[in-house]
Amino acid sequence: MKPLRIEMIRDDESRHVGNPAADARPGRRILIVEDNYFVAHQCESALLDAGYDVVDIVETADEAVQVAMERRPELVLMDIYLPGKRDGIDAALEILERLGIRSVFASALADAAVNARAESAKPLAWLAKPFNDRKLVTTVESALHEVDALVQAHP
Repeated sequence: MKPLRIEMIRDDESRHVGNPAADARPGRRILIVEDNYFVAHQCESALLDAGYDVVDIVETADEAVQVAMERRPELVLMDIYLPGKRDGIDAALEILERLGIRSVFASALADAAVNARAESAKPLAWLAKPFNDRKLVTTVESALHEVDALVQAHP
């Protein structure tokens, strides 16, 4: 699945206090891994509106690893349940091990075994589906603050 690109004109007046986009650094790069077309494009739209750069939208674990290696996002928004032999946890683990890039997990269902397995990927946050745009943006912003803190702590 290729992302639906929406070109928007932004002016300086769109960045007011209380606007989630005001806190986002322009161009922060996010990879979306989501097999539901509508959820993927809802996420893309919300992140673009908040000033982020969505590097791609992919549906499988293998695509996620490939795109992460090619485009080096700062963060991956990762659905846990994906089509194919590997799931989002597998992809997040491989992306973390190979590139040091962390993920935010998104899932409607997660039992104790899945949660325990997912913790090995050191997720920065969990998003319970369904979530709204504001929750998505604030979770991504918080995760990126943690990424920044880790970079500063280990230059």
